[in-house]
Amino acid sequence: MGKILIVEDEPGIRWFVAETLRAGGFSTLEAGTSADAVAAMQDESIELVFLDLMKPAEEDGYETLRKIKELRPELPVVMLLAYNNAGAADKALKLGAEDYLTKEAIKERVVIVARNTLKAGKLSREVTGLAGYLNESVAADNIIYKSQAMKKTIELAEKAALTDIPVLLIGESGTGKELLSRFIHRKSKRAARPLIAIDCSVLPENLIEPELFGYEKGAFTGAAGRKLGRIELAEGGTLFLDEVGNLTSDIQKKLLRFLEEKTIERISGKDATKIDVRLIAASNIDLSAAVNEKKFREDLYSRLNVFIVSILPLRERSADIMQLAAYFSEKFAKDRRKKVPKISPETAKLLNNYAWPGNVRELRNVMERAVLLAQEEVFPEHLPSGLDSGSNKDTPESGFGLLQVGKKASAEFERKYIIKILKDTNGNKTKAAKVLMIDYKTLFNKLKKYGINLLFILLSAG
Repeated sequence: MGKILIVEDEPGIRWFVAETLRAGGFSTLEAGTSADAVAAMQDESIELVFLDLMKPAEEDGYETLRKIKELRPELPVVMLLAYNNAGAADKALKLGAEDYLTKEAIKERVVIVARNTLKAGKLSREVTGLAGYLNESVAADNIIYKSQAMKKTIELAEKAALTDIPVLLIGESGTGKELLSRFIHRKSKRAARPLIAIDCSVLPENLIEPELFGYEKGAFTGAAGRKLGRIELAEGGTLFLDEVGNLTSDIQKKLLRFLEEKTIERISGKDATKIDVRLIAASNIDLSAAVNEKKFREDLYSRLNVFIVSILPLRERSADIMQLAAYFSEKFAKDRRKKVPKISPETAKLLNNYAWPGNVRELRNVMERAVLLAQEEVFPEHLPSGLDSGSNKDTPESGFGLLQVGKKASAEFERKYIIKILKDTNGNKTKAAKVLMIDYKTLFNKLKKYGINLLFILLSAG
């Protein structure tokens, strides 16, 4: 379980906040300066921060908030204010703070606020699929690659960073589109401002509008107060929309209006709010094909299609495989405070021959497992069964992504492959969707499209 970090320059107040939280059953960590807070975040598992504005040097608190959000965009931060200062609270919320609390209310409210914030954060991570992903410690300027193809991609991304126009990142799932978006943001003139990300592929339709555009008090049942949307929270910075092709037609229309007018309206809001945000979008599907199929607005595609950066799948830039494997091996060994294991020649051959349907993300997971099992050297037996049986580039097995199967095979093969995975997972559609590397909704639509009867599959498997 993670800890709650209290960042407060006044020792007495810092102790009181920590003691109150400990009495409420939380584990705490204290920091008196911004530098101590950043160090604690790098060394400890932190899941919530209570941050003081550190008066009289009030800007220090805002600067610390920016640093926290740069290191951990998904980490919730609650600001501690000396009194109910609407201006300070609004500025903190726009910089990415989750909530604020006046110091006079600490005794009665801090435990409640901590519980509610952590609960909301857990739901948000589950909904957006960002848990653990945004906390990747790879520096954006140190994207690991060796291939000429990736070199060209980085060069193109650097050119994109010099502009303020929308950027569209194209690539299969797991190729590193979000990492590249952070690279572009940090290389841009907006680097000191927030980078706010949202995964459109797993966010329920009824949550996407309030998450993006925010809402006013009373907008719907449960809307107890104003909530700033992700677009507004990205003010002055960058908004990253992952899997933008999953947005509904209504949301596409509102997003297009934002791009054209640079204004938004919160749900139930009466006035338009002017927003200065640079948009980076990403998709693992062919948006031009989606336009032809009337599943994506042509006018929105035209606005997003200004500057395209493509990321090739890992199997098409094989020179990067061992470079990445060595990097992950070193990273996970250091995380576990153990000696970095070597990668045996037999293991290297398997890694190079594998098709990597899950791309860099899959390689990362494979190496994390291998480092955990290995001692001084990573051998084939430390790899998942799908890799140690030889090359998977031509024959798909259970770990092969549906996207690749769909490209290489007919609709009938795709149908049979879905049935095979459903049998392997005993009919668990959530697990099957993960193996197929598609979201649950897509799997549901595939079952409907091919007339696959889950009950029949389970009976035939028995």
